[in-house]
Amino acid sequence: MKARKKPNKLANSDKPLEVTVKNGVLSISIGVSTLAFSLEHGNDFLTYDADPKWKVTSDGAFAVDVKRELEREQEDGTTPVHLLLDGAMQSAIEQGSAYVDETEEAKIERLEQEAMGKQ
Repeated sequence: MKARKKPNKLANSDKPLEVTVKNGVLSISIGVSTLAFSLEHGNDFLTYDADPKWKVTSDGAFAVDVKRELEREQEDGTTPVHLLLDGAMQSAIEQGSAYVDETEEAKIERLEQEAMGKQ
């Protein structure tokens, strides 16, 4: 009987961007090589003639620099990750998430503001 081959798995550094909810934790992950590739080949970083502007010389070290920037606090303690999550939560509400209810106080305030805006 032949041994079963293990499926090809990507090295962690090559994992694509992934957002998961598992065991009560929302996680965002990306392999460090994928992150470096996205800098070198992503639309936001290409010149008009589509030649890369940047070459990452150390995927892991660059990922540490990106992590540091994601954790960089503004004067009020807000980080880019906070802003990302705030935006995503607001979008979920605007898209009609069935798992969020407006409080009565917020509803009254919103209705009062809407009524004042119609005057």
